[in-house]
Amino acid sequence: MLRPLFAPLLALCLLLAPSLSQGEETPKEEASQPAGSAVSRTSGQDPCPESDFPHRLMQPVADCRKQDKVMAATLRDEAMRDDPLHILLIVALSKLERTDGGPSLFGAPASFWEDWLIRLFGEREGCYLLACVLYEISTIPGLPQTEINRITVEYLRKSAALGHPQAMYGLARHAADFPDRTFRMPEHPGFFILPRDVPEDGARTPESRYWLGAAAAAGSLEANFHFGYAHSVHSYGVYDERKALEAYAQAMRLGVLSALKRINLLLNPTGEKTPFPPSTDCKTLLYYNALATYLDEDGDVQEIERAAQLMMQGGNETFAEACLTRTEYEEILRKAKKEGAGGKAALQEKKKAREALLQKAGARLAELRAAFAAQATEQTSPAGAGS
Repeated sequence: MLRPLFAPLLALCLLLAPSLSQGEETPKEEASQPAGSAVSRTSGQDPCPESDFPHRLMQPVADCRKQDKVMAATLRDEAMRDDPLHILLIVALSKLERTDGGPSLFGAPASFWEDWLIRLFGEREGCYLLACVLYEISTIPGLPQTEINRITVEYLRKSAALGHPQAMYGLARHAADFPDRTFRMPEHPGFFILPRDVPEDGARTPESRYWLGAAAAAGSLEANFHFGYAHSVHSYGVYDERKALEAYAQAMRLGVLSALKRINLLLNPTGEKTPFPPSTDCKTLLYYNALATYLDEDGDVQEIERAAQLMMQGGNETFAEACLTRTEYEEILRKAKKEGAGGKAALQEKKKAREALLQKAGARLAELRAAFAAQATEQTSPAGAGS
């Protein structure tokens, strides 16, 4: 079954992940969320970042599961009045009512609410967000966890099939728990796929490996981070330091600033030991650290300048030999600044797209209220009561 959420919510978390030990640690708790997201989580099992499932939605779940009709009505009215995200909970809870035989608390069947969820958010995003909610409430004691987990994977599949990168990654991690028996690996998928099954989540079955590759190709930051790890250890059978560096760098560009720790370790295997070995690729090392600085809203460019001075001078405790010229430094800084600005802009565009989606959904709530009233009237009319 799916694993419960292990890590607590961490507000405004863009913490750097710990460095690898000499052993082959798993990458599950290292991929922070993109710069600009409000809250992030550290559990790699969770298919959804906190920005996709506001924690304020949890209390209504507990209240409604107590068959609190007043709370259910309040949740329904808030959803139809000014908070379309609450419709996610209504759909999820309505499905559980149908599953365990309880009475409907929301004045309409689950099919009504699910139809409106798709109308408001679109099928791709709506199915993904519903999977997030279902996954989250599966951790509440007393709920039919196995059934919730099965439905979660069902909606991840629907969204992944429509191209949602995060749904693809979530499906990669959990497809092995509820496999698609009809799945066959495409002969020419068009993107990199790990060559063999391994015991790690995201690579336990051919279906999992396929969706992990699809997620990385579609721009999932977690999937790219996962590939960085896979290429940096031997257990996956694809050890390649250059490809590991490329995958971690792509994850960092997409917003996983903690990938910088892994990049630094690849470029400087001595870790915190000084001085850096003469073989250190100073230019690449400086570039990725500069890029992370420009991607980070709170990045300190002066730290990059100090590091560059040590590289250019040599003969110090950090760099025994000079390994950088002034011209190289200026070119690196120019390139990193340009790419960092582009990365920030891309993250802002994603944020704006999410806000626009919520605004669009909110603008249609009047239609939802009218449809709810119409179906309620139909249900209470003699014809509806007799149907």
